[in-house]
Amino acid sequence: MPEKPKSLLDQVRAVVLEAMESRRDLVAFNRMDAVEMDRHARQVERDALERLRALLPAGGGEAELQQARTRLARMDEALEALAARTDIGDRPLGMSSQGKYSSATCSR
Repeated sequence: MPEKPKSLLDQVRAVVLEAMESRRDLVAFNRMDAVEMDRHARQVERDALERLRALLPAGGGEAELQQARTRLARMDEALEALAARTDIGDRPLGMSSQGKYSSATCSR
């Protein structure tokens, strides 16, 4: 029996879960310094955002789709702001100065 096609929501969940697992692997199995780990984590997040963006139907679409595109753009901006920071090596791993995770995906 052929497998039922995954819904858009199922596909989005799969991408997000895969990205979260990749980030966990960076923390659990690494010997990188904080700057290198941050660079790899941002790349995992950028790749996930691109995959999510590719899942969204083209065109203007419904209000919910436009909100999703806006949220993805904000996440891109947050990643760019993190890339511009120079104090990453000064912070404890995984934490920002406010005590929250530094991931753009977690802070939104």
